Amino acid sequence: EDVVLVGAGSVGALTMFVERTMTSALAQSSAFRYSIERCATAWVADGKTTTCPTTPQVPRAPAPLGPRADIIGLGGVRAGAKAHLKVRFELGDDLPQAAVGQATRLEFRIVAER
Repeated sequence: EDVVLVGAGSVGALTMFVERTMTSALAQSSAFRYSIERCATAWVADGKTTTCPTTPQVPRAPAPLGPRADIIGLGGVRAGAKAHLKVRFELGDDLPQAAVGQATRLEFRIVAER
């Protein structure tokens, strides 16, 4: 997803807040992990994969969702520029049987600070 900065000024820091709005055994399992990558250019989709033409930054390596809201620093954005982000969800082989067939809901909020 692209975060587009509209306006005249630059943003010194983007922060993403991730929290559960509906929980289940799935969201509480350490087998449910997510990561965030940021690409300097637009991501390129090629069939089933999406890749960054340059080396992506990794603001969050694959890890389970924290017990409360996760707070991830995404870096700044110049005026008129875009932050090219990719959020990836993974289910590990260690997913407990109680989490199979469960659903969860996450909320992603991005806050900009000058």
